[in-house]
Amino acid sequence: MKNSMNKKGFTLIEIIGAIIILGILMLIAITYVDKNMNRFRDDYYVSIENTILSSGKEFFTDNRKYLPSKYLESSQVSLNTLEGQKYLDEVLDYEGNSCNKDSYVIVIKKSKTEYDYYLCLICDEDNYDNTEKNECDSVWKSNDTLTIELGEPPIAYIYKGSTREEIKEKLKISADIVRYNNKGEEIARVNGEGEEGIPEILPSNIDTIDSTKVGEYETIYEYQGVTKKGKAIVYENSAPYIKMTQVNQVRVGKISNGVTEERTNYEGKGEWAQKLVIEFGEGNTEESKYGESGTTVSRYQWKRGERWTDFCIPSSGNSCSIEIDEEMNETIYFRAVDNEGNISKESIGYIIRIDNTAPLCELGITGTMGNNGWYRSNVTVSFTKTIDQIGSNNLAISGIKKQGITLDVIGTNQTGVQSTDTGSVTWYGVIEDNAKNSSLCSINFKRDVTNPTVVWTPESQGPYDNNSGITVTASCQDVTSGVNYTENIQVTSPSLNKTINVTCTDNAGNSVILSKTYSVRYYSQHSDCGWNSCLTGENTCRYGCESYSYTCEKNIGKVGGTLCNNKGGIIDHLGNCIVYDTCSGTRNCSSCYYGHNTCQGGYNTCWHY
Repeated sequence: MKNSMNKKGFTLIEIIGAIIILGILMLIAITYVDKNMNRFRDDYYVSIENTILSSGKEFFTDNRKYLPSKYLESSQVSLNTLEGQKYLDEVLDYEGNSCNKDSYVIVIKKSKTEYDYYLCLICDEDNYDNTEKNECDSVWKSNDTLTIELGEPPIAYIYKGSTREEIKEKLKISADIVRYNNKGEEIARVNGEGEEGIPEILPSNIDTIDSTKVGEYETIYEYQGVTKKGKAIVYENSAPYIKMTQVNQVRVGKISNGVTEERTNYEGKGEWAQKLVIEFGEGNTEESKYGESGTTVSRYQWKRGERWTDFCIPSSGNSCSIEIDEEMNETIYFRAVDNEGNISKESIGYIIRIDNTAPLCELGITGTMGNNGWYRSNVTVSFTKTIDQIGSNNLAISGIKKQGITLDVIGTNQTGVQSTDTGSVTWYGVIEDNAKNSSLCSINFKRDVTNPTVVWTPESQGPYDNNSGITVTASCQDVTSGVNYTENIQVTSPSLNKTINVTCTDNAGNSVILSKTYSVRYYSQHSDCGWNSCLTGENTCRYGCESYSYTCEKNIGKVGGTLCNNKGGIIDHLGNCIVYDTCSGTRNCSSCYYGHNTCQGGYNTCWHY
């Protein structure tokens, strides 16, 4: 009793403490699991959003007519369309349910050549919605409230003696279209750069600029209550004259060896090139005036759009060379600046078009498909898709110049036909754009339209002499797709012109029924028989002989011996019992040979069955 009273259990406080600790641990575990589950869920949606966005961009690349034509306007393509036109598989939420088909990819025109893409995705079953952003609030339409602001005025360089029209052209700037959200925050801006639909502005004090006097003039631009100041500099045309040599570098020859040809005299009038090498240097003596300072060129500049930027610094003297491989389709002007800041006369506008991205193509085939991927008809190869890709700056698409289907020799045929059997053949599509970028696409297939054959063993149809019959082996064979079938057929004895049918089907599904005729004869023999009119072999009389020789009959008639059917006689070549009788003096024997009343061969005995 004493010992049992000394045993202690858990107190109520200890039990409660343990429960609290377990609860805390469970809460931590649940929080950890929930956090990781949410992270997995977030990663999943990031992945499918990127996939849908890429598919939307591909759709608008293939269907450029659907791109918005005006600045800050938009177009959209629904998830239902992207799935229906096979740009992506069905989009499922994290739980495996279908996302809303009216989700969409929206594209917004930001400048002449630039577009922004956004995804507006809703998956109701999983309570996923990413449309809480400005782009998804509504499609940007032309009736949205937009603000037009005056852009930044440039510093305009004007040659001494320029006409009023030349001055106006130099001093033009364009307004910017700006869109603000409901918080007054700028969310989009388009710099006009003289583009269609955006006004071009001239300074209000253009008449104060005197192009006959070198100097610096202030320009004042006013638009919709906004005033901005710019600068116009009138200067002497005393910098070195620009001389340019442009090199168009193109690929010619076979695709495989990539021969490169450098061609000079690039005219800059809209030809497409893969790369240009532009060299600058002094002109002739009359035109190469360094000005009063006598200094040389410090830098060359080009104007793309409305901005002049440095692009080439001479390494020595006035010589300068630059290689341009940036994809573009622009009109570019050049000028030089000497060490004293004198600026040369602006060059004529050169249309520079560079496309160094190879086009793409895909091939498809049509024909009758058999088994195991084999075609059982002529196969026609043709282009199913040709794309002259958009360059990295979304600018250069020179257009497809030529394309052709080829098996081994590059040509211009748009389709090709495989009309011979082959276990494997690859057809190629060759595509080239106007900048002479080229690439190959290919497709591989196999064709077998020839029926299989049979090898018969034995090959000869006979006749064969075999009382037990013969075994015929039929082996199906096909040299292209192959066939694995052998059949053994028993031909019994006797058989006359027995036809055997065998069905052979090759791995491509070509099937044919082939026949062979065999004859097999049954025979017996007797040691005393001859061979006249018999089949083969000496001293044998066989079943099927039309008659027996005189020698055979005579010899049989002389034989005595074995009893058969309890009668005196012998067993003949057919297994029948022969009984001999004595002929009468008149040689009439009612039961003699073959039922005739004669004794054959002049003998005194005859035999009967």
